[in-house]
Amino acid sequence: MGELGDKLIEIFPPKQREVWMIEDKEIRLNPNNREDKYRRPALVVSAKELLDNKDFPLINIIPLSRQGKPDKLSFPVARGYEECADDFKPDSNSLAVLPYYQPIEKKFFKQRCGTIDETTYNAIVNVLCSEVVGCDDFDLNVE
Repeated sequence: MGELGDKLIEIFPPKQREVWMIEDKEIRLNPNNREDKYRRPALVVSAKELLDNKDFPLINIIPLSRQGKPDKLSFPVARGYEECADDFKPDSNSLAVLPYYQPIEKKFFKQRCGTIDETTYNAIVNVLCSEVVGCDDFDLNVE
């Protein structure tokens, strides 16, 4: 991204519920295909404390995809957009692919694409915690 982009990320860091374009070949949604996309939108799901820590280099994301059908671990997000950047149009088949939840270094965050509404975000985090992480008891209302 360059020096200017790195400074912008410091000034305007990613926040929960935001969708960002990520450039990282390590985000693979098909384990058999090493030639997956290089750029992919992803939903930021890191805890606020981690996002506020300027020394912590990682941000937890859930990659978005247009492939597949909604199911227990592929959550539809197209209707959940509150806002979108002028040059980003969410696909009506867009899914948050929860099994690929992962940390990504801040340096791979390239462009803010928009924001997911709180209801959709909370539903995604609920499924992530219960079905992917395996946490049975949590409260989304904790400050």
